[in-house]
Amino acid sequence: METAQKINLARYMRHNPTKAEEALHQELAWLKTHGEAGSQAGHYIRQYVQRGYILDIFFPQAKLAVEVDGDYHKSKKQQEYDIARDRHLRGSGTDTIRFTDEEILENPITVADKIYDTVVARVTKKKRAKDQRKKRKNNKKKGHLTRMTPGRGIATIRR
Repeated sequence: METAQKINLARYMRHNPTKAEEALHQELAWLKTHGEAGSQAGHYIRQYVQRGYILDIFFPQAKLAVEVDGDYHKSKKQQEYDIARDRHLRGSGTDTIRFTDEEILENPITVADKIYDTVVARVTKKKRAKDQRKKRKNNKKKGHLTRMTPGRGIATIRR
C-alpha cells in the first residue's frame, strides 16, 4: 500500500475508532488535561503513519507506539506480522506496547495509567541522558575529565 493510501486509511481510522480505541482516547485525553503525568508526557497522535505502518497511538517525545489489539491479532499470521513490525519500528528507536480490546474495555483507567507511566519514564530517561551529555561537554570545555561511575552518574576529575 502506498504512503498516500496509508495516510488516507489512517485518517479514516482516526474518525472511525473501535470502542476500545475510543475508550482509551477518552482516558488519555482526560489524563493529559487533568493528570500530573499528562503534562510531563507531552502530546500524542492517533493513527499515525511511521515507516509504512499505521500506529494506533504515538507519543513522539517518548518514541512510543501504543497498539490496541482486536481479535484479528490473535491469528498466527497477524502475530508474526506484529513481531516483524515491532522489530522494524524498534530499528528507528520506537518501542511498542500492546493492549487487547478486552483489557481496555474492562479497565481503561488502569491502561491509560500504565501508558503514561511508561511515557513519563522514557521522557525522563531521555532528559537525564541529555543532561549528562551536556554536563560532560561543559566539563570537557573546562578541561576536566569525566567518567561514568556505576550507580552514581558522572564523576568529574579536575586537572
